[in-house]
Amino acid sequence: MSEKILVVDDDPSIQRLCSRMLERMDLECVYVSSVAEAQIQSLDQFAAAMLDMQLPDGSGTELSRWIYGQRPELPILIFSGRNQSAVTFAVPEQKVSFMPKPFKRSELADKLRELGVSIA
Repeated sequence: MSEKILVVDDDPSIQRLCSRMLERMDLECVYVSSVAEAQIQSLDQFAAAMLDMQLPDGSGTELSRWIYGQRPELPILIFSGRNQSAVTFAVPEQKVSFMPKPFKRSELADKLRELGVSIA
């Protein structure tokens, strides 16, 4: 069974792009569009979470803090059209990485491997 990734982004085109990329890596995806929708997910089912920096009801950074409080070992990949210096990670112990948009499948695969996700 493939590993499952939580993808939190409110842009349907990004959801479709991530879906194609992750499926080609033999990863299962669960998509939600907001912080609130992410917070009702059972985090134990995920190998990692991919969070957009700007969401309609909060930020990827805020959501990563919440995830850390629920499941500190869950790796997080925050992606954004902004540069990395605009991203502040609030929990230094958390396994968090940053990837600028747009990105290629090979770049996504490399980042997920760095976070410990098994990719076929």
